[in-house]
Amino acid sequence: MNKSKIVTNMLASISESVDDSWIEKLDLKKLSKLLSDKISSIIDMKVNIKLELKQSRGRYKIDMISNNFADKMKPKMFKKLFVEDFGGNATKDGYYWLPVHYLYYNFSGGSNGCSIADIYIDKDGKIYKINTAY
Repeated sequence: MNKSKIVTNMLASISESVDDSWIEKLDLKKLSKLLSDKISSIIDMKVNIKLELKQSRGRYKIDMISNNFADKMKPKMFKKLFVEDFGGNATKDGYYWLPVHYLYYNFSGGSNGCSIADIYIDKDGKIYKINTAY
C-alpha cells in the first residue's frame, strides 16, 4: 500500500470516529449572539456574527461570517474587513473547534487573513475555551 493511501485511510478513520450529530441541534441564533459579543470583546470592535450550518461528506460544519467593519477602523486601512471561520470541526472530546480569523481586502486588490482565536463550543452551545492569537 502506498503512503498516500495509508494517510487517506488514517484520515478517514479519524473523521469517521467523531460523533458530530449534536451540532445540528445547536441554537445558531443564540450562539451567533454569544460569539458576536465574545469576538467583539477580543478585537475591541463591534461585530455581528452570522452562523450557518452546512454538511459536507457526511460531516457538519458551522460557517461563520461577520458584517464588513472596515469603516470602523480609524484610519481606514482595508477596503473590506470581516471576521470569519477558517475551517472548524467536531473534536473527539465532544467540542466544536472554531478557528476565527480576520479576512481583509486591500485597496490595491488581493486579500489575506490572520488568526484571532481558536474557540471551542460545547454540546450545550456554550463557549468552553478560547485560545487567543494575541
